[in-house]
Amino acid sequence: FSYPIEVAASTTCASGGTPNLEVAGLTVDKSGSNVHACWSATTHACAIGYDVLASDDKTSDASWAVVGQVGLTTCWDGDPAHTYLLIRARGTGGNGPWGHYLH
Repeated sequence: FSYPIEVAASTTCASGGTPNLEVAGLTVDKSGSNVHACWSATTHACAIGYDVLASDDKTSDASWAVVGQVGLTTCWDGDPAHTYLLIRARGTGGNGPWGHYLH
């Protein structure tokens, strides 16, 4: 008899502690001068939190700056005073890829 081999999902962090999944499900609401940004939680085991980046020029990588950081929560409130927002997963060994920007 031949039985299929089952592969279990990894629950430990590998690859140098860097999340490799894009953050998805971004939404933004406005309340006065503040924005309330939320996203779907990443399932990557290396994630220790999220960076909120903002820019007025979505075409230049150099124009993005971190305006907020949170732990493994999936929302951030703030007043970035910029046109565009990005959310990326943060790991112990580096940052993951950027999610889609919001305008």
